[in-house]
Amino acid sequence: MRGLLDRMARGFRVARMRWEFLSRACAAAPARWRAAALLAALLAPSATWAGPADGPGGPLLVVASPALPFSTVYAEILRTEGFHAFRVADASALTPASLAAHDVVVLPRMALAAAQLTALTDWVNAGGSLIAMAPDPSLAPLLGLSATGSNLADAWFQVDTASAPGAGLTAVTMQFHGTAQR
Repeated sequence: MRGLLDRMARGFRVARMRWEFLSRACAAAPARWRAAALLAALLAPSATWAGPADGPGGPLLVVASPALPFSTVYAEILRTEGFHAFRVADASALTPASLAAHDVVVLPRMALAAAQLTALTDWVNAGGSLIAMAPDPSLAPLLGLSATGSNLADAWFQVDTASAPGAGLTAVTMQFHGTAQR
């Protein structure tokens, strides 16, 4: 009997948390949508929800930073495309232990501290997959990139699919709009 009461109490606490969260989130929605959303949330299976910038967890880690307001855009893109098995973590939390729990890391354009660079390098060398957007120059050796000292602007380029960084990418010539370091 005690176990049943504990499960019921836990269920009511979860329902109350969902109700409070959704009632605040849906306050501006029309009444007919608000009622349906609240009912669906109360009847849905239990899940941990940390907020709009986080996912429920999984093999994918999206790195964000309060200093970079658009760094959570990758989490929003994943969620919009139907990928929900990810977690968002602050860049300051990039440690060997936090990386070990994930298979893939999505890294926005950001400068990295030496400890973060070492943690990412060790993690990639141990089999992790890193997706770096406009990577910090300190990541160049890890990503198999080398600078030529010039810029590429509004041009065409082709990926060398014979080398490790280009493996699995298309060998078709692609057009690039903007400016990038070579």
